[in-house]
Amino acid sequence: MPRRKLSRRFEPRYGVSEFMVQQEAVWLARELDDHLIASTQELHDRLKMLHPRLIASDANVQMHIESLPERESLALRCMLARDLFHLFALYEKFFKEYDGVREPIPMSAQQQATDRIHAAEPAPAAPRAFQEWLFENQ
Repeated sequence: MPRRKLSRRFEPRYGVSEFMVQQEAVWLARELDDHLIASTQELHDRLKMLHPRLIASDANVQMHIESLPERESLALRCMLARDLFHLFALYEKFFKEYDGVREPIPMSAQQQATDRIHAAEPAPAAPRAFQEWLFENQ
């Protein structure tokens, strides 16, 4: 039986619109509901299984990117940064619109979390000259 085509997934090569991210966030909410069926222990076990695979994949990708000539390496880093940006934008949209069972986070808790993050940050450095590249040159 052929695989069912769903409206999910966007193609970053041709641009991603706010509408596409919003539609994908709906699918993300459905996926969360699927994960919430599992027990807390099952979720811990799944994360314990996935985390080493994530670390290994990251190291493997970094190794391959660093082995390429500079131009190809930069092009792939740009693509990776673009894809990660889209992924984070999707999760940001999801968090803004998610109205699940749990209560929304009170502003005081949000402010405390923000204060903790800012307290851990070093003092801001002097502004750097504009560059299009997200990462430091290596």
